[in-house]
Amino acid sequence: MDSVKELNSSNSSLTNQENLNSQQFLDYKTKIRELIHKREMYFLSLQKNANPQIRIKPTSASAVDCEPNLSEFDGCIGPTNYGHYVEDLPGYGDCRAYVTYEMYVCTKTTATQVITSFVFNKFTAVPEPGTDCASLLAGWRNLAMTNQLSQLKIEMDAFLSIVRQKLEADWLLLVVDENKTIYDCEDPDADLLTASFYQSHCYRYCINTTGGFNFYQSACSEVCCQTTTKYCWDEIEEEFVIVVIDIDESSECEDVVVACNTGYTSAGDCFHNCVP
Repeated sequence: MDSVKELNSSNSSLTNQENLNSQQFLDYKTKIRELIHKREMYFLSLQKNANPQIRIKPTSASAVDCEPNLSEFDGCIGPTNYGHYVEDLPGYGDCRAYVTYEMYVCTKTTATQVITSFVFNKFTAVPEPGTDCASLLAGWRNLAMTNQLSQLKIEMDAFLSIVRQKLEADWLLLVVDENKTIYDCEDPDADLLTASFYQSHCYRYCINTTGGFNFYQSACSEVCCQTTTKYCWDEIEEEFVIVVIDIDESSECEDVVVACNTGYTSAGDCFHNCVP
């Protein structure tokens, strides 16, 4: 898997934009839909022999009111709802996660037909039930059973962060496979590829340790965090380079008591990092 690194230098996107004629725009939309379809076929191949239990979307009240501001982006198509596995999670061995989210694909309205942004919303992730994630879930359950709730929250946050970053990287690498030169770090006029996540970071985990470990997120308040990461492509190292990270938080999170579903108890406080 290609890696992602940081770059402390400036890079600018093209500024001279031309409007597409109607046929060019239709062709562009077709290209994007083909890209999305290609990725969906890959996700379906991962699910072929999946445990049917994992296909049930996890209950989550987090991020439901954190809607993207699409006026910040050009030519967005969507949203498309996804539910699939994310594999090869650094630090988690063969354990994979089942994720659900909405995503918009946004384009630059020039004759070059460039995909410029992915906008993610309503993201959730859970470890796959089964042998490969057994030690992870057992560790979380042990922390809950011994009332080490602060450490439990830290470890659950870390897992969600890794999954989110891997999901983002999977989409970025798919686009680069189409045309690496468009996002070339060595070209000062190249376009940057942007991934923007809209997600609540003010919620509590509600957990259930009966016969295993289950959890969901319950929102403490409607606080939205937008994290926008811009990338270019290093052709020599064959990896993405982080050019800039922008963070926008709608308001301060307040630590409040939330009512969990029957059989579940609240774990940790409401505060979570905006940046994964």
